[in-house]
Amino acid sequence: MIVGHIKQLEKSKLELPTAIYQVLHTISQWDFSLHPDGEKTEHNVVYKTFHADTAPAIERTAETHIENIDVQFVISGQEGLEYQPIKGHVATDTHPEQDNYFYQGKTGDEQALLLSAGDFVVLFPWDIHTPLCQVGHPQKVRKIVAKIPITLLTSR
Repeated sequence: MIVGHIKQLEKSKLELPTAIYQVLHTISQWDFSLHPDGEKTEHNVVYKTFHADTAPAIERTAETHIENIDVQFVISGQEGLEYQPIKGHVATDTHPEQDNYFYQGKTGDEQALLLSAGDFVVLFPWDIHTPLCQVGHPQKVRKIVAKIPITLLTSR
């Protein structure tokens, strides 16, 4: 897992894999007042821009992906994101055709991040994550989730 802020992107360039840096650079160039909600694909990366409501962490479902890396970027609002290493946890609800693997209940291994406008988190297949957890009270969040095929990290 990698966490950062879009204003520090150029300083992070040395530590980020090229494919991840390119996705974040693309996002950094968008004017969000003009950028519509919806889904688009560029260079095999799917970008999903949407509004969502946060909810108590206990009501949110943890997830992982096997074929894709999630880059989650907060445009506006504030959300908590719980994460934990996959270790021996086993998904209880699998949808391999959508590359979604869901986990029910809490394990006690969860850690929490606070994400605000401009923050991003990169989640790899070994990072179980629970996005859109409320901080204080429920609120609207606008965000982008980019799905980067894991093969883009290994192709040269």
